[in-house]
Amino acid sequence: MDATLAPLLRSLWGLSPHLHEIDVDNKQQTFLSQHGLHLPTERPIKARSRLWFQAAAAHAAAHL
Repeated sequence: MDATLAPLLRSLWGLSPHLHEIDVDNKQQTFLSQHGLHLPTERPIKARSRLWFQAAAAHAAAHL
């Protein structure tokens, strides 16, 4: 997982959710739970940008 995600979320939203990796084989998307923010270990095939993780994390954190 990208080491820049936690500092990014702190700077954007003042949040420090626990970040968890989810297995890509489960076909799950990024989601929030009481345990924190869950992101896949690899970006989706359709996501061409390496910034996908930052965008996904920022979007999910906005819902908090």
